Amino acid sequence: MIAEEQEFVCVILPLFKRSVDPADPANTPPPMIIRDADGKSAGPLYKEMLRRLEETVPNLDPHRRILGGFSNGAHMTGELIDQSEGETAGQFSAFFLVEGGGRMRRYDLLKGKPLLLMYGSPKALNRIQQMHDSATAAGAKVPLHEMKGVGHAFPSEQFPAVREWLRANAQ
Repeated sequence: MIAEEQEFVCVILPLFKRSVDPADPANTPPPMIIRDADGKSAGPLYKEMLRRLEETVPNLDPHRRILGGFSNGAHMTGELIDQSEGETAGQFSAFFLVEGGGRMRRYDLLKGKPLLLMYGSPKALNRIQQMHDSATAAGAKVPLHEMKGVGHAFPSEQFPAVREWLRANAQ
């Protein structure tokens, strides 16, 4: 577990696809990857889930919220930032993207915020470097972490690096 069941409240959010119909233009190959339309339709659902979390755990510090994900979870994180007119970026103090999130465009919304980028697939290097450069140019604080030899995965051996980053950025 990334947070070792201490210090952090970790919430696993389900992924929502607006449509899984292969004929839907939003599902250009590969069809199960999160796209713009998915971020728009999932935003209100996540907002409600987070509202309920705040009701359940009322002492959460609103200045120490971090959002991120692996693969499609990273894509959804990027879509929520892009599609929420700044609301998602304003609700969280830092972000992490592991092997995904490459379609994100609104790096300007992350100015002054930490954004951890992690990759394990060598074929992702060019895109992750572009993301790093765009986010850095927009004023985000962007460490880049290579997960050597893991491919498109997020193995538990990488969790300590994320924990260290979480602790440093949840201050």
